[in-house]
Amino acid sequence: MKLSKILRVIVKDPSGGSVWKETSQLYLPKGGKKLSFKQNALIFIGLGICVYTYAQFQADFNPDSWWGKKYRQLSSDPFGFMLESKKEE
Repeated sequence: MKLSKILRVIVKDPSGGSVWKETSQLYLPKGGKKLSFKQNALIFIGLGICVYTYAQFQADFNPDSWWGKKYRQLSSDPFGFMLESKKEE
């Protein structure tokens, strides 16, 4: 016996009731849940901490690496990158 594909399913409508819908009509509602600013900020802060920690370890264990040089540059003079671009001009 071969089972046919289910073409209709029960979904909830905005008022909370149940409605039969074709599977081809299923889509996400407009104006759905968006990533909040708090979550974005936490993600970027977490990534920043990871990059900072990695650069710090590289500066300690391999001071000649690119990460080590950038870490020392930023830790000794945080705004030095702005002054270097003006000196080159």
